[in-house]
Amino acid sequence: TFFEKRLRELSAGLSSVVQVVADTGFGKTRLLAAWQEAAREFPGVTLYSSSCLPEQPRVVLDGWFCPPKCEIGKPPPENLVEQAIDGLSGPTVLLLDALEEVDSISWSRVHRAAAQALNSDCNKPLLVVLAGRALPQMAPRVDTDHARYFNVGLPPLTAVDVAGLIRPDGTDEDDIAVRDSAAQMLCEEVRGVPGLLMQTFLTEQREGRME
Repeated sequence: TFFEKRLRELSAGLSSVVQVVADTGFGKTRLLAAWQEAAREFPGVTLYSSSCLPEQPRVVLDGWFCPPKCEIGKPPPENLVEQAIDGLSGPTVLLLDALEEVDSISWSRVHRAAAQALNSDCNKPLLVVLAGRALPQMAPRVDTDHARYFNVGLPPLTAVDVAGLIRPDGTDEDDIAVRDSAAQMLCEEVRGVPGLLMQTFLTEQREGRME
């Protein structure tokens, strides 16, 4: 619902920057996959989606960052990112994952694109999603107090969340109490991390303690 609202605003000409920061196992990549599907189906929006790779950090620039050719032997112009954004065809979504692996040059360009998205003079609306285990400092180039800047949190699971994933043996109070106790124990064991919980479920299944 949050992301679809941002897409509607994008179509209306409003740019946004969304930051998703969470440790491994909290579901950042799954969340971005769902957002990617929503953006792909949204009419009139161009989607660029990539995940940074340790051996290929500049893959995050593929597609959207297409600046004009520069003269060999001369430094690129200072407004290279702005020129690349001006070359976009219309409302555009950038979904950039695993940015903890990005190199300094790539981050500088991604960072400047985020700043450009929040610039009121930007004539090409952008929805920029930056995801990773950690991200470099956004301020002062990006105004983190801007009304169009969003931080999306992925909170740890609670015991109630885990209990909702487990079906007790029966419907009497003792069975439900066993389920709730197991949920509490599992939640504490994995520290509320969804990815670790799923690994634990699979281990419990292999060892015959759960179906």
